[in-house]
Amino acid sequence: MKPARRFLRYSQVDLNDHSGLLGAPIPYGGVRGGDQNVWTVGINWYPNNALRFALDCPWIDVTPLDFNGANAGQNLNTLALRSQFSLYVRLTPGTTRIDRTACRRLGLRARVARA
Repeated sequence: MKPARRFLRYSQVDLNDHSGLLGAPIPYGGVRGGDQNVWTVGINWYPNNALRFALDCPWIDVTPLDFNGANAGQNLNTLALRSQFSLYVRLTPGTTRIDRTACRRLGLRARVARA
């Protein structure tokens, strides 16, 4: 069993596109989306090589601008729990190409075992 991995992540996105000058009308095709800042705290736990559990808690701050350029932002906090299962097929060195093709068609990752 592997220990859990903790992480802290920060991301920032500028949601404006051809927004024009503040206080002026938005130009044709322009967007005043504002800014988005996200802080995420999470933990990933791998009980074995094929199974993963992830718990993420992001704090999201969106600050869009209204028509006058004033802040009309919102805050959002979420909690997400995810699980992931990965299936690997171990092939022996004498495995035929047909077996490998069948694994690919099923969407399985085939690994050849070293002798």
